[in-house]
Amino acid sequence: MNSRLTLRICAPEYYVYTLTEWIKYIRPTLEELGVSVDVSVGRCGSVVLVICGRTYEGLPDNEGALLELILSVAEKCGNRLDARG
Repeated sequence: MNSRLTLRICAPEYYVYTLTEWIKYIRPTLEELGVSVDVSVGRCGSVVLVICGRTYEGLPDNEGALLELILSVAEKCGNRLDARG
């Protein structure tokens, strides 16, 4: 099953850059698990992530934490992950 999630990033410019680089890094893992992520970006004063309509504030510790957050939200939104591999 292929899941499609929307990730909206609103953050200061440096954090937008960091988060988009992390997304590039984890995208192959997400795709391997059957999760497609559409990313939209905006600039604002603090880091806000909206994933599948759920809002999270603050920068995840690293790309692994971002991956875990996305996968957790994917499951909460009713998406079954493909355990290929």
